[in-house]
Amino acid sequence: MGAFTLIFLAVGLKARSFHHKFEEFKFYALANTSTSTKQTSSSDLQVIIHEGGPRVTQKYPEAVWVSITACENNVFQGRVLNVPSQLDSIKQNDIISFLANTGGQYAVMTTAKYLRERPQWKIHPCSKCGFSELFDVPSDLVRATFPSLSDDALIDAFTTFCPLCDGTPVVEPLRSLRWWQFAAGRQSGENEGGNADKY
Repeated sequence: MGAFTLIFLAVGLKARSFHHKFEEFKFYALANTSTSTKQTSSSDLQVIIHEGGPRVTQKYPEAVWVSITACENNVFQGRVLNVPSQLDSIKQNDIISFLANTGGQYAVMTTAKYLRERPQWKIHPCSKCGFSELFDVPSDLVRATFPSLSDDALIDAFTTFCPLCDGTPVVEPLRSLRWWQFAAGRQSGENEGGNADKY
């Protein structure tokens, strides 16, 4: 099958609802009056934590205080100072990785899985807020957005929901592969999250 472009116009109530709910949680860290969850030093900053964007989860992102513990190749690590209000997978005192140069207002949590696949994609900044990353691994986002996509499909580009507003960033691969091969190429024989290499 020849290459074709997948363009999904990411506008609608789901993205808007996700964004509006995020606004309610965004300053959770500042609203919490416990001394254990306030900024305690100049190395603390607010980071957006999440369990994925609106295509893959119903949970909303939150802003929490994080104390920086390390930095390598522009990827920071830090300890979560807050108790997240509704994210079950992230706990107070967990060490997380995050990106600070995202084009947006906040640093944003990331994962090793995302960082391995990220160099294979060009993410155009969000048309509204300028955010230049994703919450989700691009190949996972393709699978969630286009569940009936053929294994033979080649992706030229697609649009998606911005996880921080109701804008529409464009995502395009830097080389021509079938969509699932981006995930398979993360690591030979890798099987993260119970998924086979193809997925």
